[in-house]
Amino acid sequence: MNNQSPFKWRHFESEIILLCVRWYLRYSLSYRDLEEMMLERGLHVDHSTIYCWVQHYAPELEKRCRPHLKACNDSWRVDETYTKVKKVWVYLYRAVDSEGNTLEFLLSPIRGAAAAKRFFVKALHSTADSASQARPVEEQVAQPMSVADPNTSTSALRVINVDKNAAYPKAIAELKASGALPESVELRPVKYLNNIVEQDHRFIKRLVKPGMGFFSVETSWRTLQGYEVMNMIRKGQMQGVNKGDSPSQAAFIALCWLLGTSVLKKVLSEQLLAIAVFYNMRQAFASLLNSRQFYEGRGGKTSFYSFSTSCSNEDFYGKVMSSETAKN
Repeated sequence: MNNQSPFKWRHFESEIILLCVRWYLRYSLSYRDLEEMMLERGLHVDHSTIYCWVQHYAPELEKRCRPHLKACNDSWRVDETYTKVKKVWVYLYRAVDSEGNTLEFLLSPIRGAAAAKRFFVKALHSTADSASQARPVEEQVAQPMSVADPNTSTSALRVINVDKNAAYPKAIAELKASGALPESVELRPVKYLNNIVEQDHRFIKRLVKPGMGFFSVETSWRTLQGYEVMNMIRKGQMQGVNKGDSPSQAAFIALCWLLGTSVLKKVLSEQLLAIAVFYNMRQAFASLLNSRQFYEGRGGKTSFYSFSTSCSNEDFYGKVMSSETAKN
């Protein structure tokens, strides 16, 4: 197993890199705004450096957060919005469920049945993966997940609500003819029911506005991946993280880089995430990312666990759990 740090050879500490990336993807800031904010804190970070960090770590953040998504319900709302790439409008397909939880997104230079079909296939596979990952850790170990099958991934899907775009009925008909979508799934072209996804577009568009568009499809897709996953975290779609709990959301992102996927699932299932957010977040980030320290407060007294950074993530988690068992 490759345990190489994702921040190796960087000129700044991982705490600073994650802070800049998280703030850029979460709030309506430009790269130059972040440069000034870091300068006020005594750090001279060029805006082009922050841009490189976002391009490198935003797709990786989405990849690390995907396994921890909660399962969605059986009612989808699908719509597309617009963004500019090299002064040309391109289309961002997005889907949410009836509760407003983001399901999937896709950037496409065209708007038609082919793009809609490609988006639906991507959404069906990703929701199947998130549904299987939402099971308890013990159940996943007992029954390892097999390769996603389009015929089984849509068993819970009941209805897809769209607007009056003529491309959607054609795409759904082709998916049903190929067997990727069950015949029982209803296509409901009711525009007012799409208000929830129309309102959700604004959280992405307000982040794109300070940058005044993108200059290539590749950079726009990497940045949009970061915007979308941070929007999911903000809405409380990650297991063990609640909506509106900013300290827990920040600590969850830090833990995504510190621990492996399987270990983080155990941490979330044992509700040890609160240990990482008990203290000041700057101190918690520094200890989590650089010293592998966990903090815990009990009855006004504070104790901490500090382990060598040479141990693996699994050994690190085992030592934390053994210490917890000994204390109890």
